[in-house]
Amino acid sequence: MKNYKLISLLLLLFFGLTILQSTLIQFIEIEGIIPFLPIFVIIYISIMFERDFGMFTSFLFGLFFDLLTASNLGITSLGFVLISFLGFSIKKHIQTDNLSARLIIIVSILLFIYFLTTQFFLTNYTTCFGIFLLNVLFSTIYTLLISLPLLFYDINFYLKDNE
Repeated sequence: MKNYKLISLLLLLFFGLTILQSTLIQFIEIEGIIPFLPIFVIIYISIMFERDFGMFTSFLFGLFFDLLTASNLGITSLGFVLISFLGFSIKKHIQTDNLSARLIIIVSILLFIYFLTTQFFLTNYTTCFGIFLLNVLFSTIYTLLISLPLLFYDINFYLKDNE
């Protein structure tokens, strides 16, 4: 029962962040760079669940995001599946006693890889590589700074049964 509650809560959170991403987040852009908030649900799924479930859910959430925002079909799915796979692989290799520091390191690495992957497929190849890399780096930093409260949010607090 707890897994169904968690999955439904993650689905609602992803849906809400996707709506927020396609409407209000556009107003806080800086030089064409906007934070990408729905990725945090994918990172949470990749850290908390097993690899196969995380990758399948990430693929479905990516298709849902592409259909809802009318963006290029499959680019977000590819990025989400890559993030889910790497998040599952990397969570064992970062050894830190502080859970918050470990989470920030994992999220930073995964955000950078996601933006690197999606921007590579969405930009034309006449762009300078330095500008491309700066855009990816600034997108990663901006998303991380905007979403610091989400990193410290305890989603398991709402899953406890009141007995």
